Amino acid sequence: MLECFNGCCRSKHNSASKYVTENANSFENTKQNRISKYFSVLFKKRSKRARRKPQKESFTSQNAPTQASGGIRELPNQRPRLDPKDFQIVGCKGEVKVKASGTIKGQAFMIDDCEECDIFLVDHCAQVTVDNCRRCRLFIGPTEASVFLRDCTDCDVVVLCRQLRTRDCHRCQLSLLCRTRPIVESSTSITISCFDLNYKHFAAHMAGAKLSALTNFWSFVYDFTPRPGNFQLTSGAALAKDRLRARQRQAIMRGDGKGGDSDYM
Repeated sequence: MLECFNGCCRSKHNSASKYVTENANSFENTKQNRISKYFSVLFKKRSKRARRKPQKESFTSQNAPTQASGGIRELPNQRPRLDPKDFQIVGCKGEVKVKASGTIKGQAFMIDDCEECDIFLVDHCAQVTVDNCRRCRLFIGPTEASVFLRDCTDCDVVVLCRQLRTRDCHRCQLSLLCRTRPIVESSTSITISCFDLNYKHFAAHMAGAKLSALTNFWSFVYDFTPRPGNFQLTSGAALAKDRLRARQRQAIMRGDGKGGDSDYM
């Protein structure tokens, strides 16, 4: 009886030992499998990130920063820098200056201190200022914003613009296409007529300046200093081309500043 009991106990002890050993081995195997699986997944993710990472740009003499740029490479498709001197006419006397089509391209322009000059801006502009000009003939192409005439005397001006403002001008004749009411201030003997001229790039320049040839308030003048003799309106007989000499008129018609015959006379 005792031997049977001891045998039964040994059998249970062996079974328990075998169970513990097998479970311990299984646990170790499972732990190792999980660890190996974790690292394999981690390595795969890192390898994918490495493949997706863009390659660094190689340093060559072509993309090296130049001394003129201050150590900073120029951006691609960078707009060329504009020279302010290309958009101003200052201090001229007895000269002919023509800015042909495509030379202004909607930029602001300045004319200052010119005497007995023929100046023609045959392109569309953003804004134009004319100061202190004497005995000049001016053609100012379609201007998207304002044209300012200040301190000008004895000038013939053909101008197309959204707004015209004159101040301290005397004995000037204007042929005008204006999108709004022209303004006269502290000026005398100003003669205004309707613009009636056509030239080669007229339609393109008007579109560039967002103007319409059908909208013209040239005769609705607003005078800040209302008194007789400040301005007068002329009839249609005063043509724009009659205010310009034949040589300059041909340059405008061609649109290239070279003069010569024209099909738009």
